[in-house]
Amino acid sequence: MFVFDRDAYERRMTWYRHARFGMFLHWGLYAIPARGEWIRSVEQMPEEPYRRYFEEFNPVDFDARRWARAAKEAGMQYVVLTAKHHDGFCLFDSQYTDWKSTNTPFGRDIVREFVDAVRAEGLRVGLYYSLLDWHHPDYPHRHDANHPDRNNESVSDEGRDFDRYLDYMHAQVRELCTNYGKIDVLWFDFSYDNLRGEAWRGTELMHMVRSLQPDVIVDNRLEVSGEGTGRWRPVPEAIRGDPQPDRRMDGREP
Repeated sequence: MFVFDRDAYERRMTWYRHARFGMFLHWGLYAIPARGEWIRSVEQMPEEPYRRYFEEFNPVDFDARRWARAAKEAGMQYVVLTAKHHDGFCLFDSQYTDWKSTNTPFGRDIVREFVDAVRAEGLRVGLYYSLLDWHHPDYPHRHDANHPDRNNESVSDEGRDFDRYLDYMHAQVRELCTNYGKIDVLWFDFSYDNLRGEAWRGTELMHMVRSLQPDVIVDNRLEVSGEGTGRWRPVPEAIRGDPQPDRRMDGREP
């Protein structure tokens, strides 16, 4: 059973309360068409035409050291990179998928270069990881509010196993928490409709994250969507994320 540790929470939040200024980097295959990271959903684009961006992905001018240096010179204290966005494409060398930067013409582990460069500048490292995955065959397709194939009548959810997807998702989070050193911020994105909280096996996921990265700051999107609706709903404290409220709405201490 999860027991909220106020002292541990205060320790891990200390630097963040003083940092004030950081940078969030959205980057992936969607940078090629340059119509936003939601392009597949907004345009209801099937994967086949989207795959050409995977085959083209070769950002030869990418230099994580220049990014990190620019952030440092601007006065930033931390940088967060999209390790995996909703399209499922990974900027890290995950052993659980072929849909990753190391299999593109670029052929490099971008997260590895990013974390090394950011740390070299003395900045805090953050990684974003989407709970959604429009590439994975077991993620819900039809009638899902966000999936590109939601209105595609030729697509069925028959035979899809969401638990199999959750095993995959948890395994990738374990990779990020294990293979890249100390992570200061882990940004999950996001919950919606019936996919929130324990639908993600959220308590199990957070126990794993806290065991591997006890000092990491985690956002609250295992339980809510981007606009923050439901922030004060009664939810298991293990998945509430940081920052925790000073007091619950009923006045009891958390």
